Amino acid sequence: MLKSVTFENFTILPSAHFDFSTGINAFVGENGTGKTHLLKAAYCVNHALSDLISKPFYFTKNRTDIYFEERLIGLFQTNNLINLLPYHSNSHFAQIVRI
Repeated sequence: MLKSVTFENFTILPSAHFDFSTGINAFVGENGTGKTHLLKAAYCVNHALSDLISKPFYFTKNRTDIYFEERLIGLFQTNNLINLLPYHSNSHFAQIVRI
């Protein structure tokens, strides 16, 4: 279960941190504020945890990075992670999600 998530330079979320409570969490906001992006990224991390836990010796740092990169590219239907940076950002794609 995800307890919190932090975004840095991810799509329209330049810097955001969310702490989740047990049970149901609701995200309310106007269109274009990042609700769906938050849910997609949280889904990606939550879904991947079982693979990472079940094969701890397989997932080196490099393999883990590639694993998340492939899943985020597929989930957001983009061809490159750089497309998930805010348009105004000129920083490097460092770390999207911290568990």
